[in-house]
Amino acid sequence: MNLTNDQVKQLAPAQLELLVSLEMQRIKERERLLDLARRFRAPWFAMLWPTTFIPLAMIPIFFTERLFLVLFILFVAFGLCGVIQSEVKSTNRRIDALIELLEMDKKRPDA
Repeated sequence: MNLTNDQVKQLAPAQLELLVSLEMQRIKERERLLDLARRFRAPWFAMLWPTTFIPLAMIPIFFTERLFLVLFILFVAFGLCGVIQSEVKSTNRRIDALIELLEMDKKRPDA
């Protein structure tokens, strides 16, 4: 909604307060979405520690029997799947935030 300065001056104090609160809500939502879109990627390095370094420390145990080798491979595979899943989830959140920002910009007639 586009209002001129004269129209804003003619508004009652209650209407002006409502207009300001609505605009502040829109600005806060936009800032939240911008923050979400700019946020760093998922903390994959935190998941990388247990995925790689713990199994690497246990390599001598894992290679003594075939069962331990299979467990080692499964442990590493599940860890890598977790890293990939967290990256995908983080990327999807950022894309959703960008789409919402784009929709907000399309709705604004004065933008």
